[in-house]
Amino acid sequence: MPMLAFNPHEAVCPNFTSEKYLQARECLLNDGINHEAAANQLELLWTVNNDLERQEWDRQTLAEQEADEERETSHRRVRTPMARARMRTRNSPPRGEEEVPQQICASPTRHSHAHGHHHSPSTYCFTQMAILSQLR
Repeated sequence: MPMLAFNPHEAVCPNFTSEKYLQARECLLNDGINHEAAANQLELLWTVNNDLERQEWDRQTLAEQEADEERETSHRRVRTPMARARMRTRNSPPRGEEEVPQQICASPTRHSHAHGHHHSPSTYCFTQMAILSQLR
């Protein structure tokens, strides 16, 4: 059955005795079936069809819920290692004073040498490599 667009649990059975359904009732008329009996048959057919649609709606709704739960579970499984890493970073103690060198030397960059400014303090920068070498 195709995906249902509307919830059949909210559907209301039409009034098959109304003028609107006269042609439908006339298709069912014969010697033993009058308009009232034809309206009852139409209501019965509508009810049977609505029951089938309700079952299908419930099946589709359950399948969607299970798919949503699986996506959420998969998302949590993927996210958990990252969340753990963030928590370790957040909860790790700050570096102690003993890990920070008392003197960090500035290293001239190639750019400063190329422009002949290697004696000026403004051309020196703290490179990651220079800082790491001081930490060793």
